[in-house]
Amino acid sequence: MLVHTIKPSDPPEFIEGYRVFDVSVFLHPHRNFGKLNDVRRVTYFFGEKWGKGKHGSKFVVSSGNDQFAMSAKMYGTFLCVATITFQDGTEVEVDRYLDVEMAPVFGISPNSAR
Repeated sequence: MLVHTIKPSDPPEFIEGYRVFDVSVFLHPHRNFGKLNDVRRVTYFFGEKWGKGKHGSKFVVSSGNDQFAMSAKMYGTFLCVATITFQDGTEVEVDRYLDVEMAPVFGISPNSAR
């Protein structure tokens, strides 16, 4: 499963009026359905605001030591598309909407986070 966690950046940062968060995106096996040893790499794509390519950049994580985690700074919400490549060469594409709905847990107004 593709999951994410957030925490406010420290010291506080703002971009375009939005609070900046540190985000981690990673794979998490659900019970006995799948094993991270079956995964060769994960290619993450966040969209056109990320990287220098015409449509953004892809970020490849080949180490399963931290559940194929990718960490970055984010503001607002966006779609993450991940291509999971398995050891046998098959690929699957999954996506997750990376949101900041947990901002109030950190005492941050949702209006300044979205």
